[in-house]
Amino acid sequence: MKTSLLQRQVLNPPPMQALSANTLREILNSIIGYLGGIGIDNPSLNAEILMMGALKCKRVSLHTDYGRCLTGEETEYIWRLVQRRASREPLQYITGMQGFWSLEFKVTPDVLIPRPETELLIEEALKVVSGQLAVGSCANRKLVTANYLYPCPLILDLCTGSGCIAVTLAREIPHAVIYATDISESALEIAKENAKMHGVLDRIKFIHGDLFNALDPKPLTPDPISFDIIVSNPPYIRTKDIENLEPEVKGFEPLEALDGGRNGLDVIRKIIEKSHIYLKKDGILMFEIGAGQAVNVMKLFESSFNYKGISIIKDYSGIERVVKAQRI
Repeated sequence: MKTSLLQRQVLNPPPMQALSANTLREILNSIIGYLGGIGIDNPSLNAEILMMGALKCKRVSLHTDYGRCLTGEETEYIWRLVQRRASREPLQYITGMQGFWSLEFKVTPDVLIPRPETELLIEEALKVVSGQLAVGSCANRKLVTANYLYPCPLILDLCTGSGCIAVTLAREIPHAVIYATDISESALEIAKENAKMHGVLDRIKFIHGDLFNALDPKPLTPDPISFDIIVSNPPYIRTKDIENLEPEVKGFEPLEALDGGRNGLDVIRKIIEKSHIYLKKDGILMFEIGAGQAVNVMKLFESSFNYKGISIIKDYSGIERVVKAQRI
C-alpha cells in the first residue's frame, strides 16, 4: 500500500544531533549514518546524490567545500529530501531525473523508472536498422503509409512511459519516424517533455491509447500503419509477485506499468496477437521480458503462426531479457 506524503514525512525521524549539524561535512556524515541506520543500501551514494540535488552542486564540491556552513533553509530542505528517501521513495523521483543510454530523462511517479537492462532493446533495434540500411539507402527507400510518405525506418514504441526508448531511438536514428503510445495520459506528458528536452519532439508522434487501439484505422484512412520495427517494454510482472518487490518499486512506481496479470503475460500476449497487423512484411517485433518467461513467450509466438526467426537475447547479467521475431 502506498503511503501518503504526510505519513512518509513522519516515518523514521532523524536523530536530534543530525539536525544540529551545520557544516557540509557534518551534514553529509549525518545523512550517511542516518540512512545506513534505517537500512538504505549504499547510504553514501544516496547521501551525496540528495545533497547534490538540494545544493545544485557537483560531487567534487561536497568534498572540497566540506567546511562550508549551510544556512538553516538549506539544511531544512536537505532533510526534507532525506525523509523522502527514508520512506523508500526512489532517488529518481526525488531528484526528478534518471540516466538512460547516456541521456537524462525526467521521471515522476506517473512513469516507470528506466532501467539499464532496457538499453538492450536499443542495442537490438540499432542492429536491425543497420541491417536494413545495408540493403538500401534512405535516399532510395521510402515507406508509403496511410497515404503519407515517411522516410525510413518507421518505428512503434508501445507502453512508452517516460519515452526513454522512443527518444533514444530518435536521437540515435536521425532518419527514423517514431510513434509512441501509452494508456496513461500523464505518462505521455512526461514523454513529450523528454522528447522536447532532447530535441526530437517533432519526430515522435505520441498517441494516447491502450496498445494498438491507439492506432486503429480512422474512417478516412482505413488501412493500418505498417511499421518496420515494433518495440516495447510492457508490464510483465506477475500480479502475485508485486507484493514481493522492493519497497521503492511496489510503493511508488505506477502499478499499470508493472502488473502483467496472473502469469505476467497478459500484455505480452496482446502484443503478439496483434502486432503482425501493424508490421510490414519481414518487419521486426522485439520487447522486454522478465526472468523465467522466455519459454512461455516462445510458445505464444509459435501458436500465432505469424513469425519466424524467434530469438531470445540475454542481458549482461545472463538473464533472458529481450525477445525478437520477424513477421512472416
